[in-house]
Amino acid sequence: MRAWKAVASTLALSGADVVVTTLLYTHGQGGRNVLQDLRHFNIFNSLLDIWGGCLYRSCVLLGAAIGVATNTAYGPRRLKASRTFIAVVCLLMGIYMMVKLLLYSEVRKTIRDPWFWGLFAWTYVALAATFGLWQLLACVTSSREALGPGSESRAEVEESCDGAAPRDKREEAAGPTIHKLLSYTKPDAFFLGIASFFLLVAALGETFLPYYTGLAIDGIVVQKSMDRFSTAVLVMSLLAIGR
Repeated sequence: MRAWKAVASTLALSGADVVVTTLLYTHGQGGRNVLQDLRHFNIFNSLLDIWGGCLYRSCVLLGAAIGVATNTAYGPRRLKASRTFIAVVCLLMGIYMMVKLLLYSEVRKTIRDPWFWGLFAWTYVALAATFGLWQLLACVTSSREALGPGSESRAEVEESCDGAAPRDKREEAAGPTIHKLLSYTKPDAFFLGIASFFLLVAALGETFLPYYTGLAIDGIVVQKSMDRFSTAVLVMSLLAIGR
């Protein structure tokens, strides 16, 4: 794929992520601005951390796009080598968003907060787009003219300089190492990441489902509140997806 197309797509979708997340965040704060939210930050009652996660993944994508735009020869190679990094980042952000739902529902009536649910859904869409854009930038190819004369010799020298020492060390290793064992899972790293995400969501479900079952019963029998009952049932439904 052409470098300019991949970079333009990354910048456009990254900018859209920032704009949409900022709009959902500002409307969901009830009139408070960023400075007020920063001064009185409360993880149970604030969405500032979710907005900060959006800025972080946008900065990561911006750096990746700049790297590919300025060096189409080695930029995609480095992105391919760091696929595990972006997969772990997206996985951790997805898990944190699920935990945020549990914390936020304790003090807010999330069932009647469309801005929160919009931000919740958009975050997962943006995480999937982030991983996809990283893969897109890693697939950028360059011609010999773009690389310039003597590029093949430079590539060989760099690869030999970077890979000589590790290869010697691996050959001198007496037995299998953890790094070598984990290297066999690289072809299935994406599927293992998805499996790990749903495994952690299932663990959260096993932990919190009894608690929210009690909240649903209390909402009907004790408090007689339809909002409390609906919120508990909705959270239980989301946790049950991972199971």
